[in-house]
Amino acid sequence: MSNNISELVPLIEDALIDLFEVYKEDIKAVSEDINGISFDLIPSTYCEYSAISFRQESDYLTMDPYNHDEAMELSPADWDLYSMLEYRTCKSEKFKNVSKQIFEMFSSIYEANDREDYNGIQQDINFLLLSAAAKALLSPMVTKKLRECGLDTAPVVKSSLSRATYYRVTDQDLGNHFNFCEFITARKKTKSVTKKLNL
Repeated sequence: MSNNISELVPLIEDALIDLFEVYKEDIKAVSEDINGISFDLIPSTYCEYSAISFRQESDYLTMDPYNHDEAMELSPADWDLYSMLEYRTCKSEKFKNVSKQIFEMFSSIYEANDREDYNGIQQDINFLLLSAAAKALLSPMVTKKLRECGLDTAPVVKSSLSRATYYRVTDQDLGNHFNFCEFITARKKTKSVTKKLNL
């Protein structure tokens, strides 16, 4: 198996499209209330987890419409639709297989490197794998599929992330405030501005 992480992006993208197609009717049933999507991925030696979670306003709004619970807004584990589409139990073979491939890639890279600094190596590998997951989630083809599933506010991401339907890929070790989707989008913006300004 190749350890070229960039090759994972189209595979993850294809798996997400298949997953959303398989569960199109289930997503449509709740789509009116969805305003956030989290690709929850934990590739590690102690836990293997891959799932799509959906966020609704009711997950974090308080009784006061001008206030909301930011911690819950950014915490997929607190959402009612947390782990709605989980790789172990989902009907998408593509999503199951690509999730397993991510876990195998993590193990392969981990075993091939000096493991004295376990946390450092794990975080480095996770950074690359989660970046690939974020790139796939931000794909225009994934957005198209989400819109077919009733998420009319799913954005075509160019130089910023929409708050109408918010995309999240995070690493639990980096905390809820670091979002790989924002990181990928910022890199795109930096490249386009650098080119525009001839820098």
